[in-house]
Order: sequence, then structure tokens, then C-alpha cells
Amino acid sequence: MRHTFLPLIVFVTVFVVMSHQFGHDTSFAIAYGMVASMALVISVSFFWLWYNRATPLALGMALCKLGSATLLAWYAIYRALDRTPIMNNHEVMGLFIGLYFVGAAHHFAVIRKSVGINAFMITAPVIAAIVLLILYLEP
Repeated sequence: MRHTFLPLIVFVTVFVVMSHQFGHDTSFAIAYGMVASMALVISVSFFWLWYNRATPLALGMALCKLGSATLLAWYAIYRALDRTPIMNNHEVMGLFIGLYFVGAAHHFAVIRKSVGINAFMITAPVIAAIVLLILYLEP
């Protein structure tokens, strides 16, 4: 446990100092880039695990992390390029979100099968989030 909290405290401290020193936007752009890089490395390690052990959970985690890595990298580049209009509402975002969605679906399927609960129980939070977003986004 102590190996979790000490790095978290150090990271938050460094982030707060960076934010005061370089500004909020720059600090978040750096953080998004860092998280995207870490997610990509984690994704590659899950792809390796899936390739060597062929577990559906590893494939789901690899796809999910790859989706999050590409989404965060896109956003970090978008912010680094001063929110360039060419990156606004681009169709490639569908691919990134699709990777994340398919990975999450694999992950949920494995958990559902392992724990033995019905599909609605595992997908209810996702369905609730979608319904709330639709209600929120309605004009």
C-alpha cells in the first residue's frame, strides 16, 4: 500500500508545482501526454500477454488501453497545436472510441462469465451513463 500512496503524493505535488509554474493548460497537456504514453505501454504489455496466453481478458484490456491511449494522445496533440480546427470533430475519433468500447465489452464479458452474474447487472452503469448523457445533451 505504501508503494501506492507515496508516488501519488509526489505526482500530485509535482503537478501542482508545474501548474503554478507553467500554467494549467501546459500542465494538463503534459499530463495527457504522459498518461497516453503509459496507456500505450500498458496496452502493448496486454497484447503481449494475450499473444502468449490467448486470454480474452488480456485482449479486452489491450484494446481498452489502446483506445484510451489514442484518445488521450489525440487530445494532447490537439491542445499542443493550439486546438487546430482540422482536429475538431474528426471521424478518426470513432476508431479510438470503438477500440475502447470493444475492449470494455470483452472485459465485461469475461468478468460476467467469471463471476456468474447476468449481463444487465454488468452493463447497467454503462446504460445509465448513456441515458444521463442523452438527457443532458438534449436541447
